[in-house]
Amino acid sequence: MNNRKLLYIYYYVNGRKVRNVGFVECKEKDTTCKFNLTLKIPKGYLAEFVNIYLYRYGSKKGYKIGSLNPVVENSMYTIKVDKNELEQNGFSMEEIAGIYIFSNEYEGGEFRADMEEGKRAGYQVRYVG
Repeated sequence: MNNRKLLYIYYYVNGRKVRNVGFVECKEKDTTCKFNLTLKIPKGYLAEFVNIYLYRYGSKKGYKIGSLNPVVENSMYTIKVDKNELEQNGFSMEEIAGIYIFSNEYEGGEFRADMEEGKRAGYQVRYVG
């Protein structure tokens, strides 16, 4: 199976959407799920590390797929997750509703790529099969 989704990442401050700051490409191939993030870190975002979680429809439970150090303003990251490990934790690529990126040390600012929000906008989510 070779599935691919493209979601746009937005920066939120205190729950309010501020602007688009990048995108994440989600790919599933054989036994690997790969997440390619392109992210523009806003000036003044001083977190040393950010955590990256997947979340799914109808659930507040997230699954951590990695951490990164946002030292460069324009950053590209690749995270690979074993498909079986993802499924053992109750996730599948079809059920992923989005990606949540935040820092424990920098409250009020977070990044999200939400599939439902993209569908409502009518242009944000692309499926390539």
